[in-house]
Amino acid sequence: MKKNYFLTLIAILITSLSFGQTAIITGYVDATCSGATPRTVEIYVDGTVDFTGWNLLKQTNGAGFAAGSNNLATIDISSLGSVTDAFVYITNSSTNLNTEFSISTNIVESSNINSNGDDAFQLVNSSDAVVDRFGEDGVDGSNTDWEHVDTYAYRNDGSTPNLGAFSYANWTFGAKNLLDGTCGTTLGSLVPFGSYLVTASTEPTLAFSTPSENKVLAAGTTTISITFNVGNFTLSGDNGSEMTDSAGDGYIIGALIKNGAADGTKSIFSGTVVDIDDASNGDTFTVTAELVDNAGNSLSPKVEATVSFSVSLPCDLVLEALTTACDAATSSTDTYTGSIAFTGGNTGAVYAITAPSGVTVGGDNPSTTASGIITFSGMTEGTNAEVSIVGDATSACNYDRTFFSPVCKSFPVYEPFNYTVGTDLIASSDWQDASTSSTPNNIQVVAAGLANPYGAGQFTDPTGNMVNFGEGGSDPYIGFTATSTGLIYASFLFTATDISTLTDTTDGGYFAVLAESGGSFRARLYLRQ
Repeated sequence: MKKNYFLTLIAILITSLSFGQTAIITGYVDATCSGATPRTVEIYVDGTVDFTGWNLLKQTNGAGFAAGSNNLATIDISSLGSVTDAFVYITNSSTNLNTEFSISTNIVESSNINSNGDDAFQLVNSSDAVVDRFGEDGVDGSNTDWEHVDTYAYRNDGSTPNLGAFSYANWTFGAKNLLDGTCGTTLGSLVPFGSYLVTASTEPTLAFSTPSENKVLAAGTTTISITFNVGNFTLSGDNGSEMTDSAGDGYIIGALIKNGAADGTKSIFSGTVVDIDDASNGDTFTVTAELVDNAGNSLSPKVEATVSFSVSLPCDLVLEALTTACDAATSSTDTYTGSIAFTGGNTGAVYAITAPSGVTVGGDNPSTTASGIITFSGMTEGTNAEVSIVGDATSACNYDRTFFSPVCKSFPVYEPFNYTVGTDLIASSDWQDASTSSTPNNIQVVAAGLANPYGAGQFTDPTGNMVNFGEGGSDPYIGFTATSTGLIYASFLFTATDISTLTDTTDGGYFAVLAESGGSFRARLYLRQ
């Protein structure tokens, strides 16, 4: 043995009781996907249960399950109907439940499944009798044994419905914050939904709890804690000489591989805690643990578990917001320049900066400069430019950024709509569509038909064609160079042919806008009855 690394042991006692023709709460996940989804309660049906008239109650912040108590939500699960020997799920997002766990049947969706790691649930039948409970009645779960912030709670195999007498010993809990950052990657592999067994196995089991498989720990981590669960096997103690005292069934032999090389073994006994205390940035680890008898022999069949994880390399480089500026503002296609300010450079890492063909990279180099500005010139108006900044083997930095083309068009901007009659306005190279609507009836070019009521001395006589629109469809805009000083004027001729559908007599409806490049409206023109 050459290294002092840690394994924290959690022994689980599993009973072998069974039950029939009833339901039991088997799991809850405090999921971390967008919108705190898919937070989900899992229930297993042993035998056949008709859920008509059944409810799942949620107690918030220890408010209690008594009828009429504050912060008590009642979720009707009658729609599950009659279920036989199957799992059912009450979730706040059936879509994300399917995405993360591939579960698409026996589901009730309710926004009330929003426990944030300290709330309790209670299952009641059609006679309002308590069938099962997760959590303590009238107790806020914060800082209790059953707190489950950003992790999961899962029922131990062989547990029976508790009729309201909750016991922490009948549950296994993931480490707090275990699920942070796991959405769309390993959420389904970390939470053991669908695995509850009515009759507990009597075979010895060994499984790692944390870190999760392929977990990447933050740069700067020097000490790593590993936990795993042992079932149906009593660990012996240390006799004082790192040898078994034979008081139990045996012990654990742990082996560590660090950066691809064997880094020591360790005999693990009950109550022993050891740490990986020499981790560095970029290190990779694989830990294998095996249950053995008191003579050091493998069990039959062999019982072992393996987990691999790593410590991230640092990324010291910090990029600020991107800026763009037109090199010229003409009616032709111009070029523009972009810049990215940065800090955290000159730390020893070498950065590769790439840009599209024809774009010149200049300014300050983060490989040799602590802070400065990287410039990108020669980008073509109307074309967005993708750039990347990637660190070498000593850095985890891998940035992709997009320069969105500014509009390089000087004042005055004149639009005669001199396009082919019958075409959509957004087909013109000068116009873009800000709408995501798929509704037809786009703004179309039609033959000229507007006269100048003012005279050419006051308003330029119209030339070319005109456009016509109504109802839904495209939302076209024409751009010009962003302006932050002075006044901007816009003028055009229009005729309202039908405003019968404008029923809002206070505001009416707007149909023309002046806006900032980010989309914020600065002026709107309304029509009303």
